[in-house]
Amino acid sequence: MYHVILISMEITEVEQRILKALMTKDKMLVRELVEKSRASTSVLNPSLKHLEELGLVKEEREEDFPRRRFIMLTDKGRKVGELLYEIEKTISQSSLSNS
Repeated sequence: MYHVILISMEITEVEQRILKALMTKDKMLVRELVEKSRASTSVLNPSLKHLEELGLVKEEREEDFPRRRFIMLTDKGRKVGELLYEIEKTISQSSLSNS
């Protein structure tokens, strides 16, 4: 089921790392996301655009410094992030019980 959901939404590994990083904080600067998701800016920006098109993240710009972009999860994005964590937990438990 996990792969079916991600394939149908076309969520890449980098996009999964972005969603998981955003689960740790209400909103993050793009530079924070670069660090947390271990993705370069050139990879991160198209990934953010794709996640925004899917309705999983939204962007907010700071009024005083419009170049500062904050990224945050939408409700839908939070649900997908929670699902990613649940799947990882299940896979980890399955790996441990099979050892």
